[in-house]
Amino acid sequence: MISSMKPRYKIIRKADGRLQKIASSRLLTNDLGPATVEVTDYHKQERAADNLIYYVRQGQLNLIIDGETINLDEGDICFIDKNTDYEIRGTASFMLMKKPLFGSVF
Repeated sequence: MISSMKPRYKIIRKADGRLQKIASSRLLTNDLGPATVEVTDYHKQERAADNLIYYVRQGQLNLIIDGETINLDEGDICFIDKNTDYEIRGTASFMLMKKPLFGSVF
């Protein structure tokens, strides 16, 4: 049976060369808020309240989405759709961007 369910995440490997292209595309808009995070032995499990983008600057993050483990290394990006349940673990420096902005008032 073929599932018609849309993928709830997308990975771009070693994205350093593509960041300029992403920044100039419609993916990053004026209401997309970035935050830089450094974590050690980090573990979090949640449902994405907004569309999320994780960009790994250093280290490694492991995401578990729909039972699949995704290893993100330096330079990798993961886009996660709103309302996706996921788990994240690792030691890394990363940028987390979400839409709408962090702390936005609706």
